[in-house]
Amino acid sequence: MDPLVEEQETTMFNPITLSFLSSYGWYIVGASALIMYATTKLRPRLDKWRESQEDAKYHKDSDLGAARRRAEQEAREKQQRALEEASRRAAEEKTLREERKRAEALERLQKYGSDLGAGRTLRDDDFLPLSGGASTSSYRAPKRSACSRGGCGR
Repeated sequence: MDPLVEEQETTMFNPITLSFLSSYGWYIVGASALIMYATTKLRPRLDKWRESQEDAKYHKDSDLGAARRRAEQEAREKQQRALEEASRRAAEEKTLREERKRAEALERLQKYGSDLGAGRTLRDDDFLPLSGGASTSSYRAPKRSACSRGGCGR
């Protein structure tokens, strides 16, 4: 096969497309940037204009405004009902969990007896660092005196 034909088949773009992009590529990039800038600047004005047109339409026809307010009120009531239903369901699930926990505790109490922890006493060699009442603590707070602040002739 001819090497020129193989080279044309391996390129991804048509030579006409490449020549067009090389000639007008920066213009395309600039136009795209200009369009993006214009849309970000004009979008708020366009939204404000559409809102004023919609308000004017509702101002002219009071029935439309009343229907809109009714629809908003119905949507709020629907959301409130859904919220109340969800909170009621959550409260029921909470009470069921508490009842299940209570039943498990009662079952453990019946299974192991009422003296579940009565036979355990602390010995002197037991170390309980968070109990706060250890008799072997040797730390004492320093004595407070007036000399600690640099007085007493130092």
